[in-house]
Amino acid sequence: MLITDLDGTLLRSDGSVSDADISSLVNLRDLGVIRVLATGRSPYSFYRSVPERLPFDYVLFSTGAAIAAYADGGRFLKVSHLSSQQAVEVNEILSAMDVDYMVHDPFPDNHRFRYRDSGRQNPDFQRRIDRYLAFASKLDPIQFNLDVSKEVSQFLVVLPPQAAEPFRERLAADLSGFSVIRSTSPLDHQSTWIEVFHPDVSKSRSADWLCRRLGIPRDDVLAVGNDYNDLDLLEWAATAMVVENAPEPLRKRFPSVSSNNASGLSEAIEKWLQLR
Repeated sequence: MLITDLDGTLLRSDGSVSDADISSLVNLRDLGVIRVLATGRSPYSFYRSVPERLPFDYVLFSTGAAIAAYADGGRFLKVSHLSSQQAVEVNEILSAMDVDYMVHDPFPDNHRFRYRDSGRQNPDFQRRIDRYLAFASKLDPIQFNLDVSKEVSQFLVVLPPQAAEPFRERLAADLSGFSVIRSTSPLDHQSTWIEVFHPDVSKSRSADWLCRRLGIPRDDVLAVGNDYNDLDLLEWAATAMVVENAPEPLRKRFPSVSSNNASGLSEAIEKWLQLR
């Protein structure tokens, strides 16, 4: 099995996929290798931004919160939501911390969200609201806690670059009962996004679930990524590589290949096949 990240790994900076990477993915199919795309995007964002049919068998959406059979019309195989009780707990913690955050609806409508604005300067937070304005509404944290029937797919905290480090460790500690995943903002490439999911959600946990379902040993998995939200997947896979445009701490930990703009995925696949 191959599992690759999308943005910054497979997609080039202009949003396209190289012919070399497409050819390598098709070749894997001919070799009997299962091809999995692991993205932080929601289904709505994915299908809107990647309208062309890509040669994949499965997609892990929203950092693994949903697993879909891409070759079977995108049918969901597994979805993980936060329960009403869990959502209230996270909402109370984030509201008390006075940070900017968003609460996303359940699948398949998890591109819709409510947001809580601290009022502090946070351009990346506002940029995301503006991008999804048709699907965004203001959050009343008190009223939210009274809705006992709700489920949510995730919370998303947006931290400006200058505030990221002081808050990040505290967030992880206060939310220790949940899956807390860090990533670099895909919008300004500087701010830090902290995603809060059901404890069972991550790219590695979803990859492990899919491998067990398909009877594929972890020893037969190659993972390729480019950012911190790929870290648990890279640590889990038997073989892991990062593209050249990954942050330096990741490049120090894992073998690196060419950048996403230079068909790094294709290079990773070639190296992996040579090892087998």
